[in-house]
Amino acid sequence: MTVIATITAWITILLAHSKFRKEKVNKGEKTDFKMPFYPYFLYATVIYLVLIVISLAFLESTRIALYVAPVWILLLIIMYKLLLKQKVNLSEVKANN
Repeated sequence: MTVIATITAWITILLAHSKFRKEKVNKGEKTDFKMPFYPYFLYATVIYLVLIVISLAFLESTRIALYVAPVWILLLIIMYKLLLKQKVNLSEVKANN
């Protein structure tokens, strides 16, 4: 499960970096946060990480992580949305006082 969590975190970082760079380019700005050989290394790294996840399916001891990870991620998304909704409701209560 740790492998899945680490890979998910790194893919999220890579996708956030890609979006950051695209936004900077759209605004005509330059960035000090450069990835070498962008975007080729970004795509290569994502593919490499996905291949690691696929390789987990071949070992019985790591296969359980592939079954549990989607459920875990779905639960995290649901909890995030519920907490975000609760935070918005609290903001409205504070604004009304």
